[in-house]
Order: sequence, then structure tokens, then C-alpha cells
Amino acid sequence: MNLWRSIRKIEEELSHQDSELPSNFKRIASQCCGVLAANSIKFTTSTFHGFHIMLIAELHKKDSEIDITLNQLTWLASLDFLVPIGSISTAFITQRVGSRLVMLWCSILYVTIWLSYSYSTSTTMLMTAQILYSLTRGALKTPTSTYVTEISEPRLRGSFLATCHLASTFGTFFSLLMGSLLYWRTVALINIAFPIVSFIVILAIPDSPMWLASQGRLDEAEDALCWLRGWARTAVHVRSEYQSLVESFNRSSFFSTVAHDESSEQNSRKLERLRAKLKPYSQRSFYLPLASVSLIYFIHFFSGVSAIQVYSMLIFREMDSPIHVSVATTSMGAMRIIGALVVFLCIRLSGKRRLVFGSLLVAGGCHLVISGVGFLLQHLPPQISPESTPYPWVSPIAMIIAVFANSSGVETIVHMLNCEIFPLSIRYIGSAIGGSVGSVMQSIMSKAFLYMLDGLTLPGLFLYFGLMNGVAMIAYYFVFPETEGRSLKEIEEHYGGIKSLTDDDGRNERREKNI
Repeated sequence: MNLWRSIRKIEEELSHQDSELPSNFKRIASQCCGVLAANSIKFTTSTFHGFHIMLIAELHKKDSEIDITLNQLTWLASLDFLVPIGSISTAFITQRVGSRLVMLWCSILYVTIWLSYSYSTSTTMLMTAQILYSLTRGALKTPTSTYVTEISEPRLRGSFLATCHLASTFGTFFSLLMGSLLYWRTVALINIAFPIVSFIVILAIPDSPMWLASQGRLDEAEDALCWLRGWARTAVHVRSEYQSLVESFNRSSFFSTVAHDESSEQNSRKLERLRAKLKPYSQRSFYLPLASVSLIYFIHFFSGVSAIQVYSMLIFREMDSPIHVSVATTSMGAMRIIGALVVFLCIRLSGKRRLVFGSLLVAGGCHLVISGVGFLLQHLPPQISPESTPYPWVSPIAMIIAVFANSSGVETIVHMLNCEIFPLSIRYIGSAIGGSVGSVMQSIMSKAFLYMLDGLTLPGLFLYFGLMNGVAMIAYYFVFPETEGRSLKEIEEHYGGIKSLTDDDGRNERREKNI
């Protein structure tokens, strides 16, 4: 990097007058390289999710290869409660070493975890592999999406973040597809290839310019920015963005606590330094985003978005679906991919809020349809067989449509928001805490799902999910801001109470400029 910088400096002096701006294609292509590298580890993480769905269905069978009780099975499905431990503990490390290094470490760990799954012979071995996966997944929860957030231009950030979910859906779909064709241990061995590929491609990308700036490594931040803006050969091409980055860094409360100027040297007592480090966490720009994203995650996971996917095979069996369970589950994975593509293609035009509310409306309606059909089938006259009616087809199709609707809006976008709304100085830690709240909610719902299914029955459970979607529409109207097309600086100012994001005129001007 230093050698390349020296060469670029010489070229800049010799060809400053004749230099040309990198084309728009090159600017987008260089950012795509960084995004694809980060998404490779997203894909790898989600292959575990698809494998997990398949594994739970296999273990739930009466003739399961590994003996497991219902209580053990629910714990295996709900070990996401360990994700916050990995997420928060690693956030402080990520703030120090950067996203790129954490992604490299986790790629190595994933190889070990796949080997553990493949050679498991007991519940204890499966639990150990799942615990290690949950901790590693937690460690990656913030770095991957935050890296994409920080390297992207505002006009492209929403679309690039949508590709994170797209990569995740591809990973889940791949494992489900392989699981419908191959033995589950064979699937685990095949998936070892993906973390190895991730490790190689992540080696080729630079660290986030924002993270480098937050560490005071401004020269390296400039180099990384040149790489990510069309592989610019001279810093002149990124001077404006670089200056904005430096200004944001200088305003950061984090900078004031680590800069070695005269005032900080005089204030060397431990208690005062501790107060200075904790000060950003007591400010509005931290606790307001955290409160917002916590409420959003609570409603999101308790509306069944994640639990329905984890237990999808069991739900299709409970419905007595006329569509084969493997076909229905694989179709559901394919619809998640199509939904993620919808977000990728539409988010710049429609914004985030419209996609979120549209998806909630459709998914909630489908859940109510499933509930209504379930109650109807329970009260059919004895002389009418369910198989003689079209009703058994309605529920599985409605469930697949609901999964598509969630993927084309709320499931994708809630995670984007968590990466955007925290200030630069504590973005990794704030996003880790917000994501950890979501993981706790997800774990609670996964643990409670089978018990809720026994107590409420399938129609009652989907009635609950449909009503929760209605609650989500009301709550999100007040707490879900429109961040599409906005810079991270503007979002930080909104939550800091400096300037509201409801300035539509400013947003429209920026969109016209970007177009």
C-alpha cells in the first residue's frame, strides 16, 4: 500500500494537469468489488441458515439419525441468543482492527464449524458446532453490512445494502437446494469451499476509508478512497469526498477522546478519561437510534418473519401441504431471492418506507388468509374431505407469497437501517448493540415457536402474526425514517437533533443530481 501510494504521488505531480476523472462505470465497478467481497462472507453465513432449516427438519423425524428431545431441538433452533455475545464483544475489537480483518478471521472459523457439523455423531457435538456458529455469526453481524455502508456513495448505498440480503437469500437457497438432493453431511462438506473463497477475495479489498479515518490513518483512508472510487490514480479525483470525511472525523466525539493534543494530556486522570469515552453513549445521537431500532426489531421478529423460515418444513407438514415439503421449502427460498432482487431494483426509485409498508400489508394479509383457511378446514362438515376442496393449496401458496413480500421489503430494509443510523465514532458498537437486540428477539421467538404452535394451533398462530403486521405498520410509520439517498452525515444530524430528514426538497435535489 505504501509503495503504491508513493508511485501514485509521483504520477500525481507529473500528470496533475492532464488527469481525467474515472468514469462513472469505473466508480461503480470498484465499489462493486468491495461489496461482492463482503457479500461472499454474507453468502457463507447464510448457507448455515439453510442448512439449519434442513437439519431441524431431519432431527424432528421419528427415525432421526441422532436422538434428540423436543427441548433439545428447540434449544438448537434458538441458540441465536448467543449472537449478541459474539456481536457486542467483537464490536470493540472491530472498532480497533476494522471490518476486513474480522471478516478474514471468521472465514477461518467457518471452515472449522462446517467440519464439526459434518462429523457430528451426538447432540452434544451438534450443540457445540451451533454455539460456535452463533458466536461467529454474531461477530460478523456488524462488520459486513457496516463495511458496505461505509464504502458506498449515498446514491448507491441502498442498492448495495440490498445486495447483502440478496447474497443471504442465495446462501440459504443453495443449502436448501443441496439438502433436497444430497445427504446433509455431504452438504456440510460441500459448503466448506465458500469460506475459503471468501478469505481469498477479502484479502484483495481495502479497509473502509471511514474506519481508517476514525483511527487517525488519514493517508491510508485517502488511498482506500481512491481504490473505491474507480481506482483513481490521483487523490485530486476524491479530494472533495476526502475533505468531507476528514471534517466528519474532526467533529466526532471519538476524535476528541483519542487525539493527543495538549488538552487531552492535561486531562489524564482515569475517571475523567472514562467519562469522556462513555460520553458518546449518553448523547441523543446514540440512544435515540438504539431505541428506534430496538422497537423495530422487537415488532419485526415477533411478527414471525424469521421463525416461519426456520420452521418452514414443519409448518408445511402441519398444513398437510399438497405441495411436497422439499419443493415448497425450496420454492420459498427462490421467492426470497426474487424479493431481494425487487428491493435491489426498486429502492432508489421508491425509497425504503414504501417498500416496507407494501411488504407488511401483503405479508399480513397472507397470514390472515392462512389463519382463515386453517379455521375453515377445522370446521368442515364430516362428510366433506379437505382433499376434495381447493383449500389445502391456499395456505402453502399464501405462505410462500408472504415470504416473498417480507423479502421484498421489511426483512431486507430493517437491517439496512441498523447500519446507517449510528454516528461514525461508535457505529460498529452501536450497530452491534442494535443487532444484538434483534438477535435476542429472534432467539426468543424461535424458542417459543413450537410451544406457541401447540398452544394456539396453526390457524391461531398465523392470526397472531397477521395482527402483529398491523401493529408494525402503525409503529413503523412513526419510527422508521426515509434514509434512501441521504448521506450518513445527514442521518447522523437527524438523530442528533440538528436537522430533520423530512426535508423533502433537499432530497429531491440530490436525487436529480445523482440521476
